[in-house]
Amino acid sequence: MTALPNFLTIHQKKLFSATITFYSSIFLIFLPHFLQLVTEGFFFMALMTKIRDNMTTAFAVFAGLFIIYVVLDWGLDITGQQSGQRQRNIVGSVNDIEITYEDFSERLRQALEQQKQQNKDVELDEQMVNSIRDQLWDNFINQELLKQETERLGIVVTDEEIRDWVFGENPPQFLTTQFTDSAGNFNRDNYVAALRDPRNKNLIIQVETSLKQMRLQEKVQSALMAMLMVSESEVEQKYLDQNIKYDAEYALFDPNVFIKDTVSVSESDMQQYYQEHVDEFQQEHTRKFSYVVFKEEPSKEDSDAVLRDFDGLKKKALAGEDFLELLKQYSDVPLSDAFFKHGEISKVREDAAFGANAGDILGPIKDYDGYHLLKVLEFQNDTSDYVKASHILFKIGDDSVETKKTAQDVLQRAKKGEDFAELAKKYSTDRTSVDGGDLGWFGKGRMVKPFEDAAFKAKTGDVVGPVRSQFGIHIIKVTGHDNRSVKIADIVMSAKASSTTRNALMEKAKTLQELAKEIGVDSAAKTMNLEVKKTAMFTNKSNFIPGIGQEGRLVRFAFENELKTVSDVIYTQQGYGVFEVAEINLEGAKPFKDVENIIKPRVQRLKKMQQLRPRVEQWRAQLANGESLEKLRALDPLINVTQASSFTLGGSVTGIGRDLFFIGAVSKMNAGEISPIIENPLRGMFIIRLLSKTPFDTAAYAQQKPALHKQLYETKRNKFMGEWMQNLKKEATIVDNRDLFFR
Repeated sequence: MTALPNFLTIHQKKLFSATITFYSSIFLIFLPHFLQLVTEGFFFMALMTKIRDNMTTAFAVFAGLFIIYVVLDWGLDITGQQSGQRQRNIVGSVNDIEITYEDFSERLRQALEQQKQQNKDVELDEQMVNSIRDQLWDNFINQELLKQETERLGIVVTDEEIRDWVFGENPPQFLTTQFTDSAGNFNRDNYVAALRDPRNKNLIIQVETSLKQMRLQEKVQSALMAMLMVSESEVEQKYLDQNIKYDAEYALFDPNVFIKDTVSVSESDMQQYYQEHVDEFQQEHTRKFSYVVFKEEPSKEDSDAVLRDFDGLKKKALAGEDFLELLKQYSDVPLSDAFFKHGEISKVREDAAFGANAGDILGPIKDYDGYHLLKVLEFQNDTSDYVKASHILFKIGDDSVETKKTAQDVLQRAKKGEDFAELAKKYSTDRTSVDGGDLGWFGKGRMVKPFEDAAFKAKTGDVVGPVRSQFGIHIIKVTGHDNRSVKIADIVMSAKASSTTRNALMEKAKTLQELAKEIGVDSAAKTMNLEVKKTAMFTNKSNFIPGIGQEGRLVRFAFENELKTVSDVIYTQQGYGVFEVAEINLEGAKPFKDVENIIKPRVQRLKKMQQLRPRVEQWRAQLANGESLEKLRALDPLINVTQASSFTLGGSVTGIGRDLFFIGAVSKMNAGEISPIIENPLRGMFIIRLLSKTPFDTAAYAQQKPALHKQLYETKRNKFMGEWMQNLKKEATIVDNRDLFFR
């Protein structure tokens, strides 16, 4: 399929993708109050749209609810390809319940149409359509699994329940909000009239469907949560972890510090460790891609076309046409009414605007976000002073005398009129050297104090120094003083890849794809002098691929094909890509050879700990109960005693962080007690002396207990519901034929 124009910025794409992911996670954990918030959010967007279209208030209210149905029932794309499955019009199935192409397509059409209505100035590109399609599929699966599970549990929601809810004393809040005035008074008469208005009949049906879905979720959650308990001991432990503070001193005996000799490790030692700790080396089923992406970037011809447009606009503006009207008609960014201070717009536009006069038309100017045509509208005096300066920085190394001498020499040359920028390029040691030391404009508080004082005291054109700061020695040239801010009209147009450019990229990608299917991506890319990238390993538990982003179709391709399989050209957020399954790791224990480099140092440490333990036991035997660990310092100068103050069992400990071996030992100790030897296989051995701990506060516990119980319950519930849905998916038979219909 030919790629749609890329009208969205990267920021907009990320925001759209993040929004889709957010609503999906809400659905997965079935939290009714969150779903209500989602419902209200979409309700308001649709309401505003319908009001602008001069709909009646009541009709607009229920038009918003229609979107709930669309969001909960995301559909599929409306283009397809031929296949045996397509002839039957079956896109997929969940436990033998089929999803038809017609149903899928119609729901996507509705969703895309609604998206366009809500964002009239934004045109969907292919990547966004693909993202929506993936999310639609996920929600179809979730919804069907929920439906099947409610039937299995015998849970039903009757029409009478919904009517009682809607017309009862406590109707859904997102409905009543629309009929509540600013004083909080609910107009029930208008509310009931809207519900019974014949013009709203079709929308009311959709409202009932959405409310029934919400009520089903509530009932399922209630049924599942009935078995979820939080015990008194869990609440008390949570309080202890958060509130009881401990003071302790400890000695850590790192075997690598105390045993300097090399310890030999045999193959059989490592094999034995591997067998005994095989659970620590489990891995998920993961895969990796090698790939080449042709970025959808504007060509020189595309940029030249934008510049020609700007030349035409500039001629119109210089001929007297209203610049603000031209901005409204052509700019990608609306007019800003703000006055800009130095440092609040990009350097290239700042230099142009502040160097011009009011009324001047400037440009075209190329900047990071596209091309700009500026008109300076007016200046005003500001309360802040700004300085523009360049500098040459000499970092002070081992030979500070020589550095100071060089700085003095360069200072004299600059004062005599030698080109400051050239001196900066030759002598300055910071990144501004490539720009001739130019620091641009800055206000007070932006630079270190010695530099700032010298710059603000100097006059324009002065060369001052040497100035010493923590960064080194500076020679400063002040090139401007200003206290103005400026208002500009800014016509912004970004160059976008044209259809010709996109078609050329697509053809190049197809050439690579055809060659890669014969000799592999690496060899094909080398032949065409292209860069090959590799992803990190990824799972099929989500649609995310490191380095590429949310790409459900690519994840499916990776896990449905064999090693070295090469994809067709696939359009992604980054451009047109060709992907090869480069590596497959099956679920289970990692092979010994893959973890050998991890096992060897562990076995060496364990052997050293075995050698060290008799010495630590001797040291521990010399400590009487309650005696300070400082005594150990006299026994061996390598022993270090650390003070850990005011830590909790739920927090971290000075010097070692959250060490569970240490925390577990402390939780069982009394003040003044010295622990036995505590072993952490990955760190070493501890001896701990507990100095003090705060007493258990019965009153504080009673006060915090309800909140702690709620916190624990919410944590358990969210985890339980998420795992419950994941288990349903894992046990279900899900057939996904989308790639036979959509390209």
